[in-house]
Formats: sequence, structure tokens, C-alpha cells
Amino acid sequence: MKYFCYHPGPNIDTLHWMLKKKIRWWGMDCGSCDHAMNTSIRRMRPDLADEFTKKHGRTPAEFFGTFEFTHKKSGRKVTQDMFPFHSWAFQEGLLHAENLGGDIELMLGKRCVIGAFPWRYEGLEGCPCRIVCFLDTDMSVEAVGDAAKAIFQA
Repeated sequence: MKYFCYHPGPNIDTLHWMLKKKIRWWGMDCGSCDHAMNTSIRRMRPDLADEFTKKHGRTPAEFFGTFEFTHKKSGRKVTQDMFPFHSWAFQEGLLHAENLGGDIELMLGKRCVIGAFPWRYEGLEGCPCRIVCFLDTDMSVEAVGDAAKAIFQA
């Protein structure tokens, strides 16, 4: 429960910063790259939402607020109150990897080429991947797939 319900996570200001810095990939060793109380957990576990409210003096909805973005394919204006890193960020080419473990802390502050090797099926929006960091490369990369196109077109 602690791994999925009490993990840290960024807020919308972090998303704006990442987009401004043109960050394309990031990963966390937790169950979601959105804060636990900025996901549907706050609705599924009202006891944890109450605990958050007591600690922070505001409900998760008040604390995280809403955000708006324009959907790139439909052009419609979207207003949401949770999952910014699963909705808005993806369409901007900001991808994330969740549940990263192992030696992730060895990569802090380093530049590398990150390889993600997912299952090869058409139409997946997420799946288990092998994530590998390549150090000391010339940083030229050949990218394949729709996600890679979204990253390099941005």
C-alpha cells in the first residue's frame, strides 16, 4: 500500500518547468509519476484523502487544483483535476517510466541516452519495458515508433 498510496510526485508547476526545459523522458521508482493524491486513489481511498487534508490543510482537489490544455488531435479545450503527467504531458511528447528500480540513483545528474524496450505490439499505450541508460555516447539516436516521432517533432 505504501508504494502506491504514499509515493511522492510532482505538481503542475513541475510539468510546466519540464516542458519549458524540453525534458522528454523521466522516470520514478513509484507506482505513478503523478502524486498519489493527484490520481484516482484520492477517490478510491477517501480515508487517505482525509489524512492528506489534515496534514496539508486543503483537500487534494484544492491542493492540486485543475489544469487546462488544448488537445492536439481534436483541438478541444480539456479541463482536468488529476493525472496531468498521464494526459497533458504525453501529448506534448513528455514520456515517463514508472516503477523504475535497481540503480536509478546512480544516474542522478548525468546525461545519457535512455533506451526503453517495450513489448512489440501495435496500439499499446503502456506496458512493461526494459529501461537501460547508455553513458558516453555521441548522443545521436535513431528513434522509431509514434512516441519517438512525437518527441522529435516537438
